[in-house]
Amino acid sequence: MARTALRIALFSAFGIAYLWMAHEAATAPHPNTLVVISGFVPLAAMLVTYTWHSRARWPTLTAVLGVFVLLHAFTQTLIDKIVWVYFLQDLSCNLFAASIFAVSLRPGAEALCTRLARLARSKMTPRVERYTRSVTYAWAGFFAGCVLLSAALFLSGHVTAWSWFANVLNLPLVGAMFVVEYLVRLCVVPKAERSGIAETIRSVAAFSQQGTTGAELSGDRQ
Repeated sequence: MARTALRIALFSAFGIAYLWMAHEAATAPHPNTLVVISGFVPLAAMLVTYTWHSRARWPTLTAVLGVFVLLHAFTQTLIDKIVWVYFLQDLSCNLFAASIFAVSLRPGAEALCTRLARLARSKMTPRVERYTRSVTYAWAGFFAGCVLLSAALFLSGHVTAWSWFANVLNLPLVGAMFVVEYLVRLCVVPKAERSGIAETIRSVAAFSQQGTTGAELSGDRQ
């Protein structure tokens, strides 16, 4: 548990530092090259993680590497358009997160939050299953809302307001969503049937260790 908490704390600290740097770069008239390159770190990590679990691992990784080599050749152009880099990255991450939750809501699939709850407690009542499915809808809607608001702010020309929303407020909003969901859980789910914060953290850690293959993300029932 201590190791998981430390890992979450380190990841959160890195995320906060990166998002603040992204905000500074997106609102600066002339960001430096190091900032531009670091802007691709989360996207690169996401692509490498996804392709590592694909069947065509090495061809896909080679293609990804080729894309980043090509981008390196246009570094100056990227410096001039760095705000677009951060916007597209924010958009793609939120779309990816929304799709993970949404795809698990297909008929015949197990909702993602239901799966996480099942990892925390093997026995699950119908009431908890209905609740966790509703929470999955809520998370899908949350990330979809982030996509729409981010696009609306950026494309309307409010770049500074967009950067505050996408870079500075991003993690606090996700944290607030967790807190609100937990408070609702306390009111809706009986104590004997609900998972605590520690169990939730352990289930998320266990799920992340299972990998991110297509079948696991879709939540298809066996």
